[in-house]
Amino acid sequence: MHRSIRLILTLALLGLAGSVSLFADQSTSAPKQRGFLFEAQFGLANISYDAATDAAFAQSQALGLSRVQVALGATLGYAVSSNLYLTVGVEGYGDRFYESSYYVQLNSYLWEAGIRYYPFTTGLVLGLHAGAATNSVASNLGVSGSSTSPGYGMGAILAYDFGGFTGFGLELGAEADYCTVSGSPITGESLFVAVSWK
Repeated sequence: MHRSIRLILTLALLGLAGSVSLFADQSTSAPKQRGFLFEAQFGLANISYDAATDAAFAQSQALGLSRVQVALGATLGYAVSSNLYLTVGVEGYGDRFYESSYYVQLNSYLWEAGIRYYPFTTGLVLGLHAGAATNSVASNLGVSGSSTSPGYGMGAILAYDFGGFTGFGLELGAEADYCTVSGSPITGESLFVAVSWK
């Protein structure tokens, strides 16, 4: 009798332990839900304009002016599935000519909406975006200004995210953007590094 009771109790405990273990395995293997994405990026850029502007800038460099081109970006997104985010953000390209402490800088901005797609949920990242484009000129020589009316632009991103499904991430990637402001084309290409939280 006592042996039967001990056997029943043992089997019940083993069954309970198995059920708990099975539940735990199912809960840990269930896919996590993504929410918001915050990202900031910085890169070295190659910026070009229409032929006449590019020729004038090349002449400025031939006369001894130094030139540096950079790209900055900020993105906010929300996951609609485990591998797709809807995003809004701004991409900025800075094109500075300088000599000693004097400079003139052309800034181009793309105020965008788009998508970020993770084909394998982590790792490879593909992005498309489009929106309104503006530009401005900043200088410590008394020269400044901005576009009178916004244009339009579009672009694409190819990157690799070294982070996990959620949490902090580090991306290395390439971006290409094309904008038209006041009838003049602006093309920006960059190799960037980005930090994100998702």
